[in-house]
Amino acid sequence: MKTNFFKIILSAILLGFTLSSIAQKSGKIEGGINVNKFPEVSFVFHSYDYKLLNNSDFIELKEQNHALKFNVQRKDTVYADKPQTTIILWEDMSINGVSQYNFTKEVLIQFLKKSDVNRGDKFQIFTFNRRENTPSVLTSITDGYVSDKVELANSILKYKRSLKSYSKYPNRSDLYSALRESLDSLSHENGVKSIILFTAGHPMESSGADSDSQVLLKAQSLHIPIYIFQYYRNSGIATSTEGFANSTYGEFNSYKDEETAAKKLIDLYPQIKERTYGNDYIITYISNSEKGDEAKVVTLTVAGEEYKIDLYIPSFSIIEWLKENPIITTLIIIVILILIVVACIVIVKIKRKIKDQQRNLKEIQEQNIKDRQEAENKHKQLIDNINKSKEEEEYKRLQRLMSNKGMYPRLIYQLNGKSYTYEVVKPIVNIGREVGNDIVFQNPRVSRQHAQIVFAITHFEVVDKGSTNKVVVNGSFVTRAILKDGDIIGLGDVYITYRL
Repeated sequence: MKTNFFKIILSAILLGFTLSSIAQKSGKIEGGINVNKFPEVSFVFHSYDYKLLNNSDFIELKEQNHALKFNVQRKDTVYADKPQTTIILWEDMSINGVSQYNFTKEVLIQFLKKSDVNRGDKFQIFTFNRRENTPSVLTSITDGYVSDKVELANSILKYKRSLKSYSKYPNRSDLYSALRESLDSLSHENGVKSIILFTAGHPMESSGADSDSQVLLKAQSLHIPIYIFQYYRNSGIATSTEGFANSTYGEFNSYKDEETAAKKLIDLYPQIKERTYGNDYIITYISNSEKGDEAKVVTLTVAGEEYKIDLYIPSFSIIEWLKENPIITTLIIIVILILIVVACIVIVKIKRKIKDQQRNLKEIQEQNIKDRQEAENKHKQLIDNINKSKEEEEYKRLQRLMSNKGMYPRLIYQLNGKSYTYEVVKPIVNIGREVGNDIVFQNPRVSRQHAQIVFAITHFEVVDKGSTNKVVVNGSFVTRAILKDGDIIGLGDVYITYRL
């Protein structure tokens, strides 16, 4: 008996040494430092421990090795909306006898009957003893993860205990391998995760390849607590088992009575979310650093452990400076407003002056155009008068030549069945359908300005004025032709005889 006692004590010492050597820090600083209210700054310290820390646990805060006063306030966290996934491990060794089997079975049935399991929570139940030529040490007695408590209870009731016995090390199981495989499975799940282990409480000496330190480190890195329920019979409390559970922020319990153990599990289950998550604490202090400096190292000491984070100080900002100096800011705003008003007045005056100049320029341009038009009209009138005077002089000259030479030919034509004679007594005779011509023919085939009889000093010529039906002289189309006595001039349906 003494030998067993010393073995247990030795195992506890060795495990304690191992846990202290691999244990991770019990917290971390999250999210960086908030500098929105600089020089007042704040950050969140997250403790993995479900137990509340006292202000005295927050020992010291330093900025660049200078100790500063700081304030600690616990941050409320909502857990209700987080899904919860639990793996129940049932160590089923034949050497433990039917009593440990019945103990575990009864505790789980009572838990499922009396506990308040939130909607969305799910469980998977595995049994295990030793791996023998199989890829997994676990045997699932549920069809994957199950949320229905009735289905879970039926799976437990249907399970028959293992009768497999081992001659060598009969009380050893692959417990650490079972834990490691369960942690692997939970690592893929979201939300709150935990493991509830039922064991007979024999010393946790693995017969498999997984060691206690490896599995503990994995549980700590995944932040998955392990809650151990030991069936207390002849083995006594396994100190190493208790240390292992506590190092994961889980809990160790040892019972012989099913009802007491079930009540403990029922009370414990609603706390798992909070115990798994831990607690957040808001640390606030006034920084000694000036704006524009480089990052400073901040060191927080909690329960003997140091946590470091960089303080990135905001650079100097004119906007922040203005906020911190409201009187100067107000004066600057007033000056800016006055300048804006003055600028607006000046701009309005400049625009008005430009508009007046543009209007005056437009009037000058319009007057220049008007004067230029009048000058052009006068010049044109002068040219027209000169040309008209020349035309009149030429006209009179031709008339004198016609008189001197006695050249007054006659144009003989038929109109409405009557014969008419037109004596040419001026240098130009206009013929056409339009009233105003010297000879007018109301005939649709005669153009309005059809032809002219023109004196050319020694003779007369007929000229086509661009008529539609052309001018014909003795059967031939002409645009201009010298006339001889007896020539027949055709204008559409009208014929004229030229006589000297």
